[in-house]
Amino acid sequence: GEEVRTIARSERGRARGRGRRRKLQNDRKMVVIGGYDDSMKRLGVQSWQVGEGFAPTYHFDMLQDRRRNEAYRRGIEQTVEEDDLVVDIGTGSGLLAMMAAGAGAQHVFAIEGDPKLEKAARLVIEDNRYEEKVTVIGKHSTEVKVGYGLDVPFGANVIVTEIFDSFMLGEGMVPTMHDAVKRGLLAEGGRVIPAGGRMHCVLIESDWIRRHETLRGQDLLGSVEEVKRASVEHAREAARKWTFEEPIQVHANMMLARKLARQLSRPFIGQIFDFAHPKLQDQRSVSVEVMEDGTVDAILIWWTLDMEGTGAVQLSTEPEGYGRGGFEDERDGYPPPQREHSRQAACVLPAA
Repeated sequence: GEEVRTIARSERGRARGRGRRRKLQNDRKMVVIGGYDDSMKRLGVQSWQVGEGFAPTYHFDMLQDRRRNEAYRRGIEQTVEEDDLVVDIGTGSGLLAMMAAGAGAQHVFAIEGDPKLEKAARLVIEDNRYEEKVTVIGKHSTEVKVGYGLDVPFGANVIVTEIFDSFMLGEGMVPTMHDAVKRGLLAEGGRVIPAGGRMHCVLIESDWIRRHETLRGQDLLGSVEEVKRASVEHAREAARKWTFEEPIQVHANMMLARKLARQLSRPFIGQIFDFAHPKLQDQRSVSVEVMEDGTVDAILIWWTLDMEGTGAVQLSTEPEGYGRGGFEDERDGYPPPQREHSRQAACVLPAA
């Protein structure tokens, strides 16, 4: 028999999963997703048939994120014009591509480099009867060729994408868009959804983060595993000669509520991005208002996306309950739950 996994909402509104065995009429594995928001209901997306194996779990979390789906729906409806050619980079389930087709695009090219997700997108798009308006391309966007008779006939009027992680840049948004502009995948004067973004930063002190950081480099103080288990003092000494891996994904509310970190500064804008005019290298000077004395162990980061270019529609990973320059916990002091894909990031700084 084949496995059927259902993702349903509990009474508290959080996603939970359960699996059971059931025979199906075909040879595919099916993932049924329940608890849809309005965007999903309108599109009728009710199943992912993935073939060999399942899609990564965070995709299910993203599909049930009402704020994300609604922000993208509004951004697409306010950006895509009738007869636009649209490219969806990293289409995943095909949801954003179908939104663009439903908003009036002449045609949508949905690009997906993961073979399993490519297969899922084809099946979902076919199941929702968008196959005449949406073409799935099983390549990375940097491999897609532009020109008549090639993958995409001409540069897109609009590119829509959701290649963001907790750090904002970890999935390659800037180099991906730089390549799209340079090679003409985005037409001159083309629009991007989201149009831009801001990286928000706060300086924090946290021995907990420093103890759990992952270090890499030359074998100066023993193996990497030994350094991972090292004391705070050991890790700080190692940091003088080692470089750090990618930022750590964190739940800011939980971390601060449990006193695993201490906020030292007011939030400040670390970087501003225009995705239609991306810069591979950019620097900006910032002024930081310090709230308390302490040692800066890391920079806590979250981001805000401008979905349609005016700031009227935004999507953010700002910590829940954040306000007045500090972190406020909801529900009698217990931090609210956050989805797997939309937490914050911490960049650990080398010891002075």
